[in-house]
Amino acid sequence: MNAGAGAPGFIEESDDPPAVVNVLVHHGRVTGDALPATVLDLSARGYFSLEQIAPGQQLCRFHHGQSGTGALGPWEARVLTLLRRRAVSGVVPAESLTLGVELEAEQWWEQFVEEVLADCRGRG
Repeated sequence: MNAGAGAPGFIEESDDPPAVVNVLVHHGRVTGDALPATVLDLSARGYFSLEQIAPGQQLCRFHHGQSGTGALGPWEARVLTLLRRRAVSGVVPAESLTLGVELEAEQWWEQFVEEVLADCRGRG
C-alpha cells in the first residue's frame, strides 16, 4: 500500500536542506540530528564519500578534484571545513567524526545552530 500526500507517516519531498527540515520538525529548535543529516546530505551532493569500514563505523573520504554540487549554506560550509581539518591524506577516520574537545565543540555547535536558524529566518 502506497502512502499518499497527507497520509499518516508520509513525508513530502523538500528542497530545504536537512538542517532546515530539522528545525521545522522540531518546532523551531535545532537538534543533534541536524549535524549527521548535514553530513549525509553533503556526501549525497558529492562533496565527499562516506564508507562503512565496520559495523557502526564509517569514514569520510575526500577525492582529488571532488567539489560537490549546489551552493553551501554557512552551516554546511562549517561542517565541510570541520571534516577537511580532520582529514589525514583525504580521509577522516571514524573516531574523528565527532566534534572534539567539549569547550570547542560547544562553541562550534552554537555557531552551527545560529547559522541554521539565520537561514530559516531568511526563508521565512
